[in-house]
Amino acid sequence: MLVLPDILQYFIDSIFFKKLPKFENFREVKKFVFDNKETFNNFSKFLESFIKYNNISFIVSPSLHYKHDYLYAECYPKDYCKFLTIHRECLHASEPMKKILLEFWKSNSNYPGDFLIVQNKHAANIFHKANLFKKKEIFNLGCLRMQSLIEKVNKLQNNKETKKILLFSFTYGADGL
Repeated sequence: MLVLPDILQYFIDSIFFKKLPKFENFREVKKFVFDNKETFNNFSKFLESFIKYNNISFIVSPSLHYKHDYLYAECYPKDYCKFLTIHRECLHASEPMKKILLEFWKSNSNYPGDFLIVQNKHAANIFHKANLFKKKEIFNLGCLRMQSLIEKVNKLQNNKETKKILLFSFTYGADGL
């Protein structure tokens, strides 16, 4: 597995894009791609060479709403590898919130990636209804980091020892952005 460190990604971006604007929505990203076709053609050729040289079979993006990753999804060589997005948000939401999310994703449709991994059927349904991915391109794998914890909890259920509770807290910007 090859992981591109942030500094290398920034360096590559600076070569091709000088300074990327802060995108407010995916339409702005699409317009940026359209307005800078020559740059993106060069970027696509670079990605193709890089992917071939390193024998990369797929690219993984950590979340569907990262607009910067959309640039890579737009430009990666579709003949040589696949673009996989792991959308970690759970989407156990109220019906009004699901409607808001559906409208948001409908307005940002046509995501150029190949496959999407989600945590539950609610997320899968929203992304399918928004026409971002076909049903066969969305995989509902459940919560991605909790399997080992669930196995440990199941082993301890018959145990008479004191129970422990683990709380997770992720603040805004915890992902380093």
